[in-house]
Amino acid sequence: MEARVTWMGAGWYDICDEKEVCQGLFFAIETMGHALLLVRDGKRVYAVENRCPHLDESLEFGKVERGEIICPHHKARYRLRDGAPMGAPAKEHLTTFPVRAHDGRLEVQLVCL
Repeated sequence: MEARVTWMGAGWYDICDEKEVCQGLFFAIETMGHALLLVRDGKRVYAVENRCPHLDESLEFGKVERGEIICPHHKARYRLRDGAPMGAPAKEHLTTFPVRAHDGRLEVQLVCL
C-alpha cells in the first residue's frame, strides 16, 4: 500500500491487518525510523513508541490493564490514549501515535525520521 504523505512529512502508513493485533498481545514493528508497539484494549487499537521513557527499555513484554500499559522492567505505567505517566517511577509522557482502520488494515500516522 502506498503511503499518503502530507506536506509536513507526516503520513498514514500501513502497518498490518487489523486481526494481527489481538487482545492481550503486543505487535512490535519498526517502520519509517520508529520502533512501534501496537496494542488492543477492548475494541480500540493504540500505537506507542516501544520504549519506556523511564529507563529507555522495551515495553514489548509488559502488560495492559485498565487502559494503561505497564513497563515490564520497573512497572512504570502510562495511559494508552495519550501516554500520560500514571505515577512513580514514570515521570515523562510515553510517545503515542494516531491509529486508524482502513479497508481491514491498521494505519499509523508517522513523521518520517
